[in-house]
Amino acid sequence: SAVPSEAPSQVPSVVPSESPSMIPSVAPSEEPSMVPSMVPSEAPSTTPSMIPSMIPSTIPSMVPSTIPSTLPSMIPSEVPSEIPSFVPSFVPSESPSMQPSMVPSASPSKSPTMAPSSQPSGNVVLVVPGFPTAQSSPYAIGYPWVAIDGSTAGDYARGQSTHTQEENDPWWYVNIGAGWGNRPSTVKYVSVWNRSDCCAERLYGGWVQLLASNGAILQQKQITSAIGFGGQTLHFSPQPDVWFIKVQLYGAGRVLSLAEVQAVGFIQ
Repeated sequence: SAVPSEAPSQVPSVVPSESPSMIPSVAPSEEPSMVPSMVPSEAPSTTPSMIPSMIPSTIPSMVPSTIPSTLPSMIPSEVPSEIPSFVPSFVPSESPSMQPSMVPSASPSKSPTMAPSSQPSGNVVLVVPGFPTAQSSPYAIGYPWVAIDGSTAGDYARGQSTHTQEENDPWWYVNIGAGWGNRPSTVKYVSVWNRSDCCAERLYGGWVQLLASNGAILQQKQITSAIGFGGQTLHFSPQPDVWFIKVQLYGAGRVLSLAEVQAVGFIQ
């Protein structure tokens, strides 16, 4: 009829109503409702609904589902799932999982892992934006930190390369030892990118030097004219105990400009 009953039926209809009941039925329908109830059930269903509710519950279930959700919960469960989620939670867990996640977390953990990895880390990028840098002299907008900003673009007028004064034996360096919390690194290769708007020849014959914490040269390789207006990678015998990566020009009346310097190896 057009007017709903004042009380619910003792036996559910075979076909669900188009609109939900104001009071839930005593027994569940054989098929799920097309529209969710206005009042939630007092106890959770023993099996999951075939069609999810239009409006989520205000509080999480006390007992977790046996099958994980396709999307993460907004509030973490009080009891962990039997198998890991396929999508990370928005809020990190208070304690670490016993098994690794299938998908990495959206944000890093607040505290480090209690147990170390069984295998050492592989090669890492050793030069990171923000590490301490210096050069032999300042010149306008050619700041030393520009060479580790993560960009290989080298237009000086746009602030994309370093620049020293014209001087004798100009140099530039990055302090990776301090950058990694006063820890030395083993360096395998260094890549250098030249200024790209002019004066490529200024870098020809320069040296890339791996220095110890006391400034002693451990290894060095020479930059050739093959660098042009681009980049060049110099391979070293894996050199431990590196603290500084330095680019050095020798001679009178030299100018040093660099677009980017990068290194690969591992932290000791």
